Amino acid sequence: MGLLETLGLQFFEITFCGCMVLMVYACLQKVVLVSCCVGLILFYTFRVIQERGTEQITPDGRYVLITGCDTGIGKALAKRLAAQGFNVLATCLDVNSNGASELTKAGGETMHVLPLDVTSEESVEACAKTVQQILGDKGLWAIVNNAGVTGIGDVELFTMDMYKRLADVNLFGMIRTTKAFLPMIRKCKGRVINVTSVRGIVAFPGHSPYVLSKFGAEGFSDCLRMEMKRFGVKVVIVEPGNFGGATALWDEANVQRMKNANVEMMSAASHDVITAYGPQYLDTMFEGAVKGCSTSFPNVEPVMAALVASVRSISPQNRYLVDGSNQWFDIDCVIARLRPFVPVEILDYLTLKDRGPPPVAAEPEFQ
Repeated sequence: MGLLETLGLQFFEITFCGCMVLMVYACLQKVVLVSCCVGLILFYTFRVIQERGTEQITPDGRYVLITGCDTGIGKALAKRLAAQGFNVLATCLDVNSNGASELTKAGGETMHVLPLDVTSEESVEACAKTVQQILGDKGLWAIVNNAGVTGIGDVELFTMDMYKRLADVNLFGMIRTTKAFLPMIRKCKGRVINVTSVRGIVAFPGHSPYVLSKFGAEGFSDCLRMEMKRFGVKVVIVEPGNFGGATALWDEANVQRMKNANVEMMSAASHDVITAYGPQYLDTMFEGAVKGCSTSFPNVEPVMAALVASVRSISPQNRYLVDGSNQWFDIDCVIARLRPFVPVEILDYLTLKDRGPPPVAAEPEFQ
């Protein structure tokens, strides 16, 4: 072996030994040791939680109550859970609707179709009494607060009555129904599952009544989750992203309701507001919203998966933000995840670029 090769080998050995000494020295430092230990603990804790999240309870003898089963997500979930062996209490605003009849025929003995108007104290109380009679001495395993409505228009155009009506379904209906059934859920340490929206995390222009109801539902759910921990009751939030075209929010009945709302808003608006926005503003916004449904996910299967996991997992997640859209990514959910870290101006730009309202008839005059 030549002199250069010998020197090269010695240099390598010295460098290797030096690196090993530095590694040992670093490992002996208290900060490094503590950081490694914390990292390992967090890693294995995450693995345990992940594994427990995949473990499922058996449906035998368990009852699940779902609101808003006339159409859409509620109806689909009622069918899914009944097929898996749960006793389903599917509540409908109209028990004579096509959806209610469909559930009655499809569900067999495990399906109970019940009337429920979440905006009515009397209706909720009557439903709770009926459910208690069905349960007997058993508890209620889960309630899925799914009933909801939407609306489009600017703050200046929505009437106060419209704000109240939408909040009474999406927010106060959820609260009213949850309070009525909590004693039954506590009995078997069950769970409350609240369907909110990505719009309960980030605001979108032209949807303020819907957004404020969903933000409120998120806050209500967070408070309830912490209060119910001592009773062993879990509270889960499911936040669908862009699934508008696949849900009943844009079915024929809701579309007609929103068209009627447009007429109501324009009738109530002052001359100044109509002049500023233009008489065709709401129609243009509505057309844009309908076209926007073409970008939604084609079905509600991802939402179904989150809801079934919420009902069946031994350790469900506190939140399921469910990406929709038929594009490469769901921009709404991306913005929701960026919200804590990105300046407001940037988020506003992204939101307005993708979800901006149509132009108004005239620019405001400054005195």
